Amino acid sequence: MTAAPGGVWAAIDRVISSRRGFLLLMLAYVLAQGALRVASSPSLGRDDLIEAIVVQGWALGYNPTQPPLYAWLVMAASEALGPGVPAHALVKFSSLYLGYVFFYLAAERALADRRLAALATLTWLVTYMYGWDITQNYTESVLLLTTASALMYLALKLRDGGGWGDYLALGLVLGLGALTKYNFPVIALTLLVAGLMDARSRRAILDRRMVAAVLVAVLLFLPHWLWIKYGPHNFRGAFTGALQVGWKGGYWAGVGSGLVSIVRSSFDFLAPGVVLWAVLFWRAFLPGVPAPDAERDARRLFDRWLMLAFAVMAGAVLFGGATVVKYHYMVMALLPAPIWLFLRVKHLDWRTDLGAWRGRAFVGIVALAVVVVGGAAVWRGFAVTDRCGRCYLQWDYAAIAGKLRAAGFARGVIVADDHHTGGNLRTHFPESPMYTLRYPDFVPPNHRGGGDGQCLVIWDAAEDGAALPDDMAGFVKIRLGARPDEPHKAGVIEQNFRRSDRRASKLGYVLFAAGSGKCR
Repeated sequence: MTAAPGGVWAAIDRVISSRRGFLLLMLAYVLAQGALRVASSPSLGRDDLIEAIVVQGWALGYNPTQPPLYAWLVMAASEALGPGVPAHALVKFSSLYLGYVFFYLAAERALADRRLAALATLTWLVTYMYGWDITQNYTESVLLLTTASALMYLALKLRDGGGWGDYLALGLVLGLGALTKYNFPVIALTLLVAGLMDARSRRAILDRRMVAAVLVAVLLFLPHWLWIKYGPHNFRGAFTGALQVGWKGGYWAGVGSGLVSIVRSSFDFLAPGVVLWAVLFWRAFLPGVPAPDAERDARRLFDRWLMLAFAVMAGAVLFGGATVVKYHYMVMALLPAPIWLFLRVKHLDWRTDLGAWRGRAFVGIVALAVVVVGGAAVWRGFAVTDRCGRCYLQWDYAAIAGKLRAAGFARGVIVADDHHTGGNLRTHFPESPMYTLRYPDFVPPNHRGGGDGQCLVIWDAAEDGAALPDDMAGFVKIRLGARPDEPHKAGVIEQNFRRSDRRASKLGYVLFAAGSGKCR
């Protein structure tokens, strides 16, 4: 490809055409995102709250809808840094960076062109999923990018020939991937079947060293599998929550809803980047894009991988009753999409370097997206809170925790009405087992039901009033053996939001000085 002319564009082109330069650029981007998240609020985000609730001790499993690897990483980071935002941010943004590294390395191997590999990786920054939602909300889905991209990289490396170390690394990734998300095996299975239809990949798959890789993966996943098998967990409920199973309007209406959901979620997963693709690289979507014989097999491998993944999803609709597929689950099908696109762009008679308008437009829009997302994150964290909705990131839990201590709570069991209050109070009372009505079946691993601790019941009084809600009274009585009619201290805490003198959180609480039953 022709090099870009001198000036700023030439400097940028040199960066994205260099492996070291591009990976340093991505490191700077992820570090900036992580630093902004830590600086903007000491309150946990949406999925981080769930992790804070479940990570109350080491266990082989926590949540039947998610494997435990991400929780283990948060547990380790929390022991090193404390159970606050920095520990959660360290795990999330380290995972995000490693995901981009492995995706770039896989793209570089598939495309044999570092500039195109960089453009394929930069595509994720102009999708809502990875440009915004991952950085603000998701947890396990971030780690899934890492393990799935590592799997893709190792599969392509073994396709070109690999040694014992590569096969053992593959087993490690397969085991860790299965411990990341329960949909990881779909990614691995569709890649396996696509590989069996490719001569070079088939030789690697049928190699005797693959037995060692599978053995490593099985040994890694086995302890958690025993937890799944012998624990009281409802996996039908987990599957239903992810895919919304059940035909309410008849079979064909359900099938139609499910198939439409796949199409819509596919667009949402890649949007708005897919629109940028369609404008700049529209010819790549047309049939008949040429390719040299040496690279035609690689194109076919990615074609088949994508088609097989969509076939699996269609099968879930046709035979499993899935009617709604959430958009973030489309990573099962669309992880290789940017590489698939640029495998086709590579052989068009277009220039994509930064001396050509397509290359400049693509990189320029990516840069604009990064600036816009950064501005939105700044506004979300630092703007006047009178303009936001529930403003959970602006609740002053440090002050709330201080008022609870002043009211007499020192240590013991906490029962919160939702995971926002419970998860954030966990960061201030890390030694106190935390229950929440959001996950009523979850039992904290650090709660033994003995000792002489207190019992604190806390809820959103702005929504449920100042009196102890009936559902919370029933929970502590039935689940924990406490008697809500025992002598206790009750009150309401009002605390202004950070950066606002007009809005405040209002939390009601009941404090049992010596918790009865298991509530202590």
